Amino acid sequence: MTFIDVNECANNPCQYGGTCHNKFNGYSCSCAPGFTGENCIGDVDECISNPCQNRGTCINLLNGYRCICLNGDTGVHCEMRHEIVIPPSIILSEERSIKEGIGRFVLPCFAEGIPLPKVKWESIEAKLQSNVKQVDHYLVIKNVTIADSGYYMCTATNRGGTDIKIVHLHVNAKHHLQVAPKITALSEVEVNYYADAKLVCNVTGIPTPRIKWKFSNKTLPSTSSTLTLLRATNETAGIYTCIATNDVGTSQADIKLKVTFDTPKIVSPPITTLTNAGESHNFTCIATGHPSPEISWSFNSFVDHSSVLPRNVKFNNGTVIKLVNMQTSGILSCTATNEFGTDNKSANVIVRRDPDVIG
Repeated sequence: MTFIDVNECANNPCQYGGTCHNKFNGYSCSCAPGFTGENCIGDVDECISNPCQNRGTCINLLNGYRCICLNGDTGVHCEMRHEIVIPPSIILSEERSIKEGIGRFVLPCFAEGIPLPKVKWESIEAKLQSNVKQVDHYLVIKNVTIADSGYYMCTATNRGGTDIKIVHLHVNAKHHLQVAPKITALSEVEVNYYADAKLVCNVTGIPTPRIKWKFSNKTLPSTSSTLTLLRATNETAGIYTCIATNDVGTSQADIKLKVTFDTPKIVSPPITTLTNAGESHNFTCIATGHPSPEISWSFNSFVDHSSVLPRNVKFNNGTVIKLVNMQTSGILSCTATNEFGTDNKSANVIVRRDPDVIG
């Protein structure tokens, strides 16, 4: 049996300058300095050995590192120290007062010392809010609010030591104009029975007043300046009270809701008609009233005293009736009805069987 060895190094699996060694059914990598791993893709952390001296900060790089020295120190490893060392000294007022609403407030923390100290701002009570940032040695507050009041700490550090100062920042609230609530409203609102009623309570005041409505000593769920009552009836009629309240005071106004109704009155009754047998004719019955009355029709025959309504078709919500193929004379009556009464009008319907008589 013959074995063919594939050169696994043909695809250059070793990265960042690593050397590939082909083996039977495999390979191995010799990595360049600074890299590690099967394919040399891992970066060796050169900062593990703490190469930076004199409290310098080590920054790991590919195949290397860099030292960030404290102010005044120099050298690749911060090994060259400044000859003169003076501990930090902060110049900062203990109290500051500013007004609410300022767009941008800047508070400096001046720190002297050799080497030049590093400055850091912090809030003692919590993390700095989103509108508060440190820019160099300044504390910058944008769109100042009452919430920015509190204690802020400035810390200055060099290799000679640390200094800390605390400032108490007072944010004074704006002096807002305040006006007690004032209500403008109709003293009485009149609507028809079953119509929707709207009671309007126009309210002014600073700050904006809160509104509530009362009826029969009960608080209604509405907090709007307009109270809408659907399908008003006698049960919804009465005195409604609009109450407006803000930090300055309270005002109220009574609005009387009057729900009116009218008993039915037929203003356009059916008219006595003389017609031929077999003909059709329209009769009208129009009535006023609140709520709108319903129209009903009845018929009493002269001959057999029957009360059966002849063959008919109704239109316009029953206000027009068409008697079809009339054969019987009698009295046609219309009745208008609502919750508060009725009205009735009648007309004679004369049906002649001999057309010549009519002509």
